[in-house]
Amino acid sequence: MISENTEIFYDRNKLYSEVWEYTLIKLCMQYEVTHSELVKVCEILKVPRPRSGYWTQKDLGKAPPPSALPQFANPPRLLIHPPKPEKKPKSQAVEKTVSKKPEEKPKSDKEQTKIEQVVLLDKEESENETIQKTTENTKTPLFNWQDIVPREGVELPQVFEEAVRMIEKETLPEMAITIPQRTKEENTFVKNTRLVLEKNKNPKNYSPMDRYSRIRCYGKDIFDVDVGGNSVQRVLLILQALCDAFEKRGFDFVSEWNENSRNGHIYVVIMGEKNAFSIKESSKKVELEKKEKQTYLDYEYIPTGKLTLQNIYPPYDTGGKYRWSDTKYSPLEDKLNDFIAGCIFASAWKKEKEAQRKKREEERKQQETLKEEKERLARIEKQRVANFNKAADYWEHYQSMKGFFAIVRQSYRKSAQKNNDTAKWIQWAREYLTQYKAKCEELVRYDVGEYKEETRSFVQTYNPPPEEPYNYWKKPWYLKR
Repeated sequence: MISENTEIFYDRNKLYSEVWEYTLIKLCMQYEVTHSELVKVCEILKVPRPRSGYWTQKDLGKAPPPSALPQFANPPRLLIHPPKPEKKPKSQAVEKTVSKKPEEKPKSDKEQTKIEQVVLLDKEESENETIQKTTENTKTPLFNWQDIVPREGVELPQVFEEAVRMIEKETLPEMAITIPQRTKEENTFVKNTRLVLEKNKNPKNYSPMDRYSRIRCYGKDIFDVDVGGNSVQRVLLILQALCDAFEKRGFDFVSEWNENSRNGHIYVVIMGEKNAFSIKESSKKVELEKKEKQTYLDYEYIPTGKLTLQNIYPPYDTGGKYRWSDTKYSPLEDKLNDFIAGCIFASAWKKEKEAQRKKREEERKQQETLKEEKERLARIEKQRVANFNKAADYWEHYQSMKGFFAIVRQSYRKSAQKNNDTAKWIQWAREYLTQYKAKCEELVRYDVGEYKEETRSFVQTYNPPPEEPYNYWKKPWYLKR
């Protein structure tokens, strides 16, 4: 148990090891503080905490490694149990700020030390609050992109490192995106989009696709926009701010459009990868009180004014965020830096996916070449076996012919009457046996070609019988009388 009178300060390194070893509930019971106080201490001392689901993964043995403790030059000394300031009426506080009157009673030493401690703690807390406020004002809040970067099994780790550096720059104050009230230099794509939106803003020019009371705008050199008429000016300002921000960061725009398929987008090229985005507005269904004569529906759609900025064709299986919308507490204009960070993250993952695809393609080609080589060697081996069997058959036939030749020659030598025809046959048979033996030895070779199976085609060609000349005297049965 920690007594309230002893002054014990938090140890930053010890707290870091305890946060990743025990849950916050156990630490709160150990330090005898509330959960919110311990979380606030971790934020002030810059001690990273485990994310949700960490302890379940740790029980299963699949927990990620703890986050590294960042460097902190002069961490503040925080008391575990600071003394609570006494509540005093406003009149006494005012008297203290003005001056000490001689009518006040002299205070004891204990009370003076308590007041000094309270004042010092108030100063420290105020300094910490001011530091937090300044950091909050200077940094733009972003999604936790760094936490979802893969640590292992990545083909291009340098691409993710570059993406993290670019995303960290988005938190700087000079990179914050502000929406101008008026556009001085309008982007070409924004101008084309504005002309189409203003043209379709007139109800007479509505196309059949606008059944949700929205204006759909897409085409060559035009952004993909689907919003209501009241949100047109706001969308144009957001698009212009995004174009200025992308140009400031050195990202180029590329417009692709296919006239045959009527499909295409305006892409932002980040790290050599193309990213397309669109802005849409949701609509709500409202029932009509009185059914109008001009329509056959009992309801209509009204735009809600809630805009959604989304990245088209993102790598969905990466755990990232690719859609930003208006919420109750923050509009879409405050999330443009996070949207750019999402585009950077998506580009890194697209390069990673392309590298993985190329690796799989190379592995597939290697497997195919190995398979083809294996099949070729099998055909060669089959040809060697066929040559071996054939040579054995030839050799057996050669031995039988050689034996027969020896018997004929021996009988010819022993015969009293020499036949000239037999002598010629013996000479021819001797030459034939030498040729046949060479033919057998020719089959005994290691370097042979591939085995080619003899395929016989059993397809019989149809030969129709010759046509008979037409008989004018032969009549069909239905014309016979």
